[in-house]
Amino acid sequence: MLQKIKKLSILSLLAVLLLTLNPTTFAAPVTAGNGNLTIDSMGNTKQSFENRKINVYNLFFITSINDENIVYEVNPNYQAALITATGIEAAGQTDAEINEALVNWLESKMPSNSQEIKAFAKKLKDEIGTAEPTAAVTGTDGATKVEFSDLDWGYYLILDADVAETNSGMAASYPMLHSFYLDNETIYVKSDLPTIDKTVNGEKGTAAQIGDTVSYTITGKIPNTTGYSTYTYKITDTFSEGLSFNNDLEVLVGNEDVTAAALITTPDAPYTFTAAIPMVDGAGAPIYTAGDDITLNYTAVVNENAVMGESGNSNDAKLFYSNDPGDESLTDFYEIPELPKVYSFGLNVNKIDQDGTPLDGAVFTLSGNASWANNTGKNGSFTFYGLKSLETYTLTETTNPTGYKPLAAPITFNLEAVYDATGTLVLLEAKNVSGGYSIDVTPEDKGMLEMTVVNFSGSKLPNTGGSGTIVYLLVGAALIGGAVILLIVSRNRKGKV
Repeated sequence: MLQKIKKLSILSLLAVLLLTLNPTTFAAPVTAGNGNLTIDSMGNTKQSFENRKINVYNLFFITSINDENIVYEVNPNYQAALITATGIEAAGQTDAEINEALVNWLESKMPSNSQEIKAFAKKLKDEIGTAEPTAAVTGTDGATKVEFSDLDWGYYLILDADVAETNSGMAASYPMLHSFYLDNETIYVKSDLPTIDKTVNGEKGTAAQIGDTVSYTITGKIPNTTGYSTYTYKITDTFSEGLSFNNDLEVLVGNEDVTAAALITTPDAPYTFTAAIPMVDGAGAPIYTAGDDITLNYTAVVNENAVMGESGNSNDAKLFYSNDPGDESLTDFYEIPELPKVYSFGLNVNKIDQDGTPLDGAVFTLSGNASWANNTGKNGSFTFYGLKSLETYTLTETTNPTGYKPLAAPITFNLEAVYDATGTLVLLEAKNVSGGYSIDVTPEDKGMLEMTVVNFSGSKLPNTGGSGTIVYLLVGAALIGGAVILLIVSRNRKGKV
């Protein structure tokens, strides 16, 4: 903003005129110096300046600096726009008088963040219209800032000339006014690039079975709404078909529950919601403090349409926000790059005989965090869906195939899943498998487990007193009788010798 402005007096104007030896024209501007001005963005999330054009307009030349006293002289190229934007009386006034009136008007609007000066900056942007800027720079590929080199010192209007309307990674700054008189200076665009993050059960990835309730949290920050009379801040969430929204959304700013103030809409299908949170009041003043936390809490139920395995069940969250105070109808959006996922795992049991032939006729149950009863399977294959990690499971054969021995004991195992920082499943493992069995991850889907159970054929021993026992006794008696006869015959032969 203008700093300790020294107003041009009639005497100083006459001195300038005498020096130029041309009493009929205004003195040519004399710059006090030049320097490098960098335009950057604040915050940890750097805005993109790639293909983003920044225009600067030197409204007032700085003709001299004495300590911190700065002498400003209006730039004739923008004088008409300044007169209209300020509303000063210019008819019949000399250039010197107009210059003084403009400087006085701006000085009276201190501090620079006053609502009046913001309104003036927006109006001045409209009045300048298509006028040629003093300088313009367009960001190169990958740029997160732009730099003006050898820029004359002056009092500048700084405008975002180009901001894409959708998913641009940038938010236009409201028009900035700035006194530039240093060799090197960095200023920051007056805009935020809002973002959000999302977790499920406090993590980026979790496991659940059908019927379980999972808890979601979306977090963000109150944006800087400077320069806006209206501001869009809207979050949409679209669930996969395996997740049903419980319609229990809670909206917090800091620790304050503002659910009632938010406009929440849900369609007929239980898979989406939209929450629009007001950021400015009717006068354009911010309702909340920029930088405060925004939190959305809600739950969903894992339903029968849940996808099993490593693909998981996700729901897409987007934030739509205003990105140009010069055109408040424009919005951009931010989409969470790594969506949290709810995984549900499966176990496939292959029942075979000792020759590797699939066996029908067995019945299995699986118990753990829930029970899957009486799975009869098909073609020797049994699949249990909806397992989750950090649980101990027991597989029991309740009916064995006819003619085959039952399992000696139920099979127990522990299930463990590991996720990376983005919530992607990186490891699923069955540990501590009993009975000497092994459980492996299927090659096609690392979210599914597979094991093979062998039944061995065998016949039953006959019952005591049954027909089989009588046969054995008769055969035994015949053998004993034959042995006695052979013994008698042998003795008789020895007696005759």
